Amino acid sequence: MSTHFLPNSPRQVVDGSADVAHGQRTRRTRRAALACQHCRRRKVRCNLAIEGPPCVNCRLDGWACVLPPRKLPRCLAPKHERDNDRSSESRLEDGAQDTPDTREQARDNNAACLKPAPRQIPNSSSRESIASTLVPFAYYPYLTVPNLHRLPPSDIAYLDSQKCFNVPSGEFLETLISHYFLYVHPCLPVINEAEFWAMFRQRERGKPFSLLVFQAMLFVASSYLPVEYVKRSGAQSIISLRDTFYKRAKLIYDFNLEDDQLRLCQAAILLTYRCCSTDQLSNTMWLALGIQHARAVNAHAYHRYPVNQKTTRVRLKRLWWCLILRDRLLSLGVRRSLQIHPSHFDVASHSPLMCEDLEDEVHASEVYDATTKKKLIEILTSQCHFAAAVTLQLMTVYPPADPQNLEHALALISARTDDLRESLHYWESKHMIQVSPSDSRWHHSVVFYCQLTSLYYQ
Repeated sequence: MSTHFLPNSPRQVVDGSADVAHGQRTRRTRRAALACQHCRRRKVRCNLAIEGPPCVNCRLDGWACVLPPRKLPRCLAPKHERDNDRSSESRLEDGAQDTPDTREQARDNNAACLKPAPRQIPNSSSRESIASTLVPFAYYPYLTVPNLHRLPPSDIAYLDSQKCFNVPSGEFLETLISHYFLYVHPCLPVINEAEFWAMFRQRERGKPFSLLVFQAMLFVASSYLPVEYVKRSGAQSIISLRDTFYKRAKLIYDFNLEDDQLRLCQAAILLTYRCCSTDQLSNTMWLALGIQHARAVNAHAYHRYPVNQKTTRVRLKRLWWCLILRDRLLSLGVRRSLQIHPSHFDVASHSPLMCEDLEDEVHASEVYDATTKKKLIEILTSQCHFAAAVTLQLMTVYPPADPQNLEHALALISARTDDLRESLHYWESKHMIQVSPSDSRWHHSVVFYCQLTSLYYQ
């Protein structure tokens, strides 16, 4: 088992003594090449030389990760510096007194160290693999794994060997997150973009974010990475990079490390983007799991929440409509039956996601300006109307296998045969948004999503 730094894992103590047991000398633990002052004083193993500052011990204990100054040879150092070194070493050996002022200063200094170290941020000319910028999730104070303490050490060791507790850092992470909000979030807003950026930039504290959802976001975003980033990541292709992130997210889900039903639903929705020739039903499976988790938090009944609970109502509404969109598009794309039937939720009788539901994101996006963001929300609303309009057609072509739902579907289709074509024609005339590719007023994403929605219709 490799050395792993987790909140609940025992830290390994470096014993420099040569203990003798039963006449045999014990094997001495190899010392780290470099250690911060805090780890040196406590005589525990430090991963400063491996991951960069702050080390995990300082990060978990709330201390400032301070690198000890490099000492000159004693024959070259001035006399007064040698005297200071002796006094400093004696104070470290005796142990510094822990006062509230020093603790507060340590927290402030530690917060300043949360940004990735410069050596971890690869540039275009760097030969260092992006894989070397992986850091433990504890490096970021907002990432949480609620049920980690419930796992046995053997399970933790296995997950650690699969790097499930590691996330990218530096430029690679920035690129992944930016591409997620550029190409995934506009028409699948499972999370609140405004809240995420405030948390990601550490403008707000006290709002934890699930590592499961975070790994699922990285999985989806990896499909849109530029080729040069994929090559520098050490992956052979985009597919292999996607598989890596997917495996980490799936293992976190399978080991029940997350217990929040809403977070589980968000992750399941994102994992519906899984497409593999050896596991062709995985996207449908994740959709079914997402629906179960959504029902556990009453997302399907979001419209019953009173007006004074607008925050909860909007959060559940966006979750449920994301499931509806994925349900319709998966049925349309892979030719499968719907999982959210009109007998469970009549999409035509409920208002779709509108601009007022996502108004806090309009001016909080770091990848789109306010005008572009409003236009993308209009396209999202158009897709919600399309999901309602195409429901009967999908139930006709791909009827449900459940006898009860099949009987209801046949009765509904026979009563509204004339509406099969009219509903789509009405959507085309009232809700379809058309933007010319040559119109330079709009961001290229606006043109892309308009053409994608038109492709769904055709």
